[in-house]
Amino acid sequence: MRSLAVAVLALSLGVSAGAATPHVVEGTIAKVVPSKTEIYVKSNTDGKKYEYYFNKSTEIVKRGKPAEFSELKEGQSVRVTAEKKGKRLDPQKVEILE
Repeated sequence: MRSLAVAVLALSLGVSAGAATPHVVEGTIAKVVPSKTEIYVKSNTDGKKYEYYFNKSTEIVKRGKPAEFSELKEGQSVRVTAEKKGKRLDPQKVEILE
């Protein structure tokens, strides 16, 4: 029984250790590129500029309601939750904070 509990614990730790931690940045949109559906966001925390390429599943939200890519403007405050895939950041959710 004890060995089963240890095996279950080891498996659960292995699964949780392999889960990707979301990349979250709160900052200001520095650039919008509509032709490539991409934005650049300057982080409020570390001052770095992050590049996000949108995909079909990227959710855009403004005041708790769905929004369109066309509503994203330079200078807006946003919070971006993304998944890191290699060196690329795929945005899952972009919240317009204004």
